Amino acid sequence: AAERDAKRRFHILAAVGLVVMIAGMALHHLKQRAQHEVAAAAARAEALLKAEAAALRAAHDVDVKRAEERSRAAAAALQAAHETRIKEIRAKASTSQAEADEVQRLKRANEALRRQLRDKEPVSVSLASARKHLQKAAELLLNGEGNAHAHEKEIERWDRVIQSHPEQIEQAEAARTQWLAAHADDREQARRFMRSLVPPSVWRGMKLADLEARGLSKACAKRIFQTPALWLCRA
Repeated sequence: AAERDAKRRFHILAAVGLVVMIAGMALHHLKQRAQHEVAAAAARAEALLKAEAAALRAAHDVDVKRAEERSRAAAAALQAAHETRIKEIRAKASTSQAEADEVQRLKRANEALRRQLRDKEPVSVSLASARKHLQKAAELLLNGEGNAHAHEKEIERWDRVIQSHPEQIEQAEAARTQWLAAHADDREQARRFMRSLVPPSVWRGMKLADLEARGLSKACAKRIFQTPALWLCRA
């Protein structure tokens, strides 16, 4: 009887152990399955987010491309208008100084537009926005954040955009015109002074000794002799 009881307890314990083992395996399987389902759901969600982001980028790129096309067409039309005005002025029998200055201003504006279109820089971005981009790139570079080389490239890129931007060109031209007007007397006085130093015969092979013979100091004579740009006051 004792032996039968011992065998019965052994069988019961073995059965219980088997049930526990099966239950543990089942729980482990369920846990792994749950983990796989969670990972799959996360992967699906990430893929969906990426697809949505790609769709948004594509839509944005299309809008930007259309804006760039419109802007470039406007730039080309502006160039044509400038060329037409230049031809009108040059067709006149005589032109005023204001018209001559206008021709030079239009030529500079057209050159900036050609450079802008050639470099394929953004032409639809506002000047204020371009300056913000430049400032942001400079701040990132100065703070040592990210790739320094990339920030330098961004700074160069946005500086080109700013320098060739129609608003910047207009502002620079207005500042130049204002400066010329404000310093007209000073410029004329400086021109007369330089003409008093540079003789009319400077373009006909004048020697250094000839300049010194006119009463100029050696340093002044050497400076004039070695700087042909100064001779332009006699052109």
